[in-house]
Amino acid sequence: MGFPAGTPEGVAEVTTHGIVHFGAAGVGFTAITAACFVLARRFSADGERVMSRFSRVTGVAFFGGFLCVASGGGSVVANLLFTVAVVLVFTWIAAVARHHYRALGALA
Repeated sequence: MGFPAGTPEGVAEVTTHGIVHFGAAGVGFTAITAACFVLARRFSADGERVMSRFSRVTGVAFFGGFLCVASGGGSVVANLLFTVAVVLVFTWIAAVARHHYRALGALA
Protein backbone atom coordinates (compact mmCIF):
# COMPACT_ATOMS: atom_id res chain seq x y z
CA MET A 1 0.00 0.00 0.00
CA GLY A 2 1.11 3.52 -0.73
CA PHE A 3 0.82 6.58 1.44
CA PRO A 4 -1.74 7.79 2.42
CA ALA A 5 -3.72 4.61 2.97
CA GLY A 6 -5.49 3.46 -0.17
CA THR A 7 -2.97 5.00 -2.56
CA PRO A 8 -1.73 2.45 -5.07
CA GLU A 9 1.87 1.30 -4.72
CA GLY A 10 4.44 2.73 -7.11
CA VAL A 11 5.57 6.06 -8.46
CA ALA A 12 2.87 8.69 -8.44
CA GLU A 13 2.67 12.20 -9.84
CA VAL A 14 4.15 14.81 -7.50
CA THR A 15 1.58 17.47 -6.64
CA THR A 16 2.20 21.21 -6.41
CA HIS A 17 1.82 20.89 -2.64
CA GLY A 18 4.52 18.22 -2.63
CA ILE A 19 6.88 20.38 -4.65
CA VAL A 20 6.34 23.37 -2.32
CA HIS A 21 6.82 21.10 0.71
CA PHE A 22 10.09 19.75 -0.70
CA GLY A 23 11.30 23.26 -1.58
CA ALA A 24 10.53 24.58 1.90
CA ALA A 25 12.32 21.60 3.42
CA GLY A 26 15.35 22.35 1.29
CA VAL A 27 15.46 25.93 2.55
CA GLY A 28 14.86 24.95 6.18
CA PHE A 29 17.32 22.07 6.23
CA THR A 30 19.98 24.20 4.57
CA ALA A 31 19.37 26.88 7.22
CA ILE A 32 19.77 24.35 10.05
CA THR A 33 23.00 23.13 8.46
CA ALA A 34 24.27 26.71 8.15
CA ALA A 35 23.36 27.35 11.80
CA CYS A 36 25.47 24.35 12.81
CA PHE A 37 28.52 25.80 11.06
CA VAL A 38 27.91 29.37 12.28
CA LEU A 39 27.67 28.18 15.87
CA ALA A 40 30.66 25.87 15.38
CA ARG A 41 32.71 28.90 14.44
CA ARG A 42 31.39 30.84 17.45
CA PHE A 43 32.08 27.97 19.83
CA SER A 44 35.57 27.64 18.38
CA ALA A 45 36.24 31.36 18.93
CA ASP A 46 35.02 31.00 22.53
CA GLY A 47 37.31 28.03 23.15
CA GLU A 48 34.43 25.54 23.35
CA ARG A 49 36.12 22.74 21.40
CA VAL A 50 33.61 19.98 22.18
CA MET A 51 30.59 22.05 21.18
CA SER A 52 32.45 23.28 18.10
CA ARG A 53 33.19 19.74 16.92
CA PHE A 54 29.70 18.53 17.79
CA SER A 55 28.23 21.38 15.73
CA ARG A 56 30.42 20.62 12.71
CA VAL A 57 29.70 16.89 12.84
CA THR A 58 25.99 17.59 13.18
CA GLY A 59 26.03 19.98 10.22
CA VAL A 60 27.77 17.50 7.97
CA ALA A 61 25.63 14.55 9.11
CA PHE A 62 22.35 16.44 8.83
CA PHE A 63 23.06 17.82 5.38
CA GLY A 64 24.27 14.38 4.28
CA GLY A 65 21.08 12.82 5.63
CA PHE A 66 18.99 15.36 3.77
CA LEU A 67 20.85 14.74 0.51
CA CYS A 68 20.47 11.01 1.07
CA VAL A 69 16.69 11.18 1.52
CA ALA A 70 16.33 13.72 -1.30
CA SER A 71 18.08 11.45 -3.75
CA GLY A 72 17.08 8.08 -2.27
CA GLY A 73 13.75 7.76 -4.05
CA GLY A 74 12.00 6.32 -0.99
CA SER A 75 14.79 3.89 -0.13
CA VAL A 76 14.48 2.41 3.35
CA VAL A 77 18.19 3.00 4.01
CA ALA A 78 17.92 6.66 2.95
CA ASN A 79 14.89 7.16 5.19
CA LEU A 80 16.65 5.53 8.15
CA LEU A 81 19.79 7.64 7.65
CA PHE A 82 17.68 10.79 7.48
CA THR A 83 15.81 9.78 10.64
CA VAL A 84 19.14 9.34 12.46
CA ALA A 85 20.24 12.76 11.16
CA VAL A 86 17.02 14.38 12.43
CA VAL A 87 17.49 12.83 15.88
CA LEU A 88 21.09 14.09 15.87
CA VAL A 89 20.08 17.63 14.92
CA PHE A 90 17.44 17.74 17.67
CA THR A 91 20.04 16.46 20.13
CA TRP A 92 22.34 19.24 18.94
CA ILE A 93 19.60 21.85 19.39
CA ALA A 94 19.02 20.62 22.95
CA ALA A 95 22.77 20.65 23.69
CA VAL A 96 23.13 24.21 22.38
CA ALA A 97 20.12 25.34 24.42
CA ARG A 98 21.52 23.68 27.53
CA HIS A 99 24.94 25.24 26.93
CA HIS A 100 23.47 28.74 26.64
CA TYR A 101 21.14 28.19 29.60
CA ARG A 102 24.08 27.24 31.78
CA ALA A 103 26.05 30.24 30.48
CA LEU A 104 23.22 32.53 31.55
CA GLY A 105 23.23 30.94 35.02
CA ALA A 106 26.94 31.70 35.34
CA LEU A 107 26.22 35.38 34.70
CA ALA A 108 23.73 35.67 37.57
